[in-house]
Amino acid sequence: MTTRTALRLAGCIVLTVVAGAALLSPTAAWARRPAVLSTAPADGAALSTPPDRIELSMSGTPDPALSHVSVRDGGGAEVAGGDLTAAGHVLRRPVTVRGAGDFTVTYHVVLSNGEEAVGQLSFSVGTGAPPVARPANAAPETHQHGIDPLNAVLLLVDGAVVFGVLLLLISRPGPRSQARREPAAE
Repeated sequence: MTTRTALRLAGCIVLTVVAGAALLSPTAAWARRPAVLSTAPADGAALSTPPDRIELSMSGTPDPALSHVSVRDGGGAEVAGGDLTAAGHVLRRPVTVRGAGDFTVTYHVVLSNGEEAVGQLSFSVGTGAPPVARPANAAPETHQHGIDPLNAVLLLVDGAVVFGVLLLLISRPGPRSQARREPAAE
């Protein structure tokens, strides 16, 4: 292998590593993360009357078939009923709140373009006070999808194939190299 080929190979390796790191970094993954613009009831609201639905206004169009919204009372019982519906950028879930107390809404919203928003909010009904705050370091109880093992393996195989093709293209002698190797006919 010549010095020039070795430099090309090293350059391709560095470029591949940098591109892979940029694509797989958490910053790239979260840069396009959709936002919940507003909620009804608002996070931390102290309501005197119970709501009949939960509404999440999103930065994109939610897909109710792929989204999940759970509403639980202080004892952990589900108070949401009915199906999720979407109208424009608003996702709605009917609730039946009976009695006073604190309620927690946990959501995993998938937008029509495949982006996802995951989070939690809380409100109180009939207590005259905002819901009890959870500790700042407590992670919200959210519904999240794990990594699909088949797709992860296929992604790794794809990367290995691309890397192998790059190596073959770089190490393969070009037409000029072969012309130099052939002795001149005398």
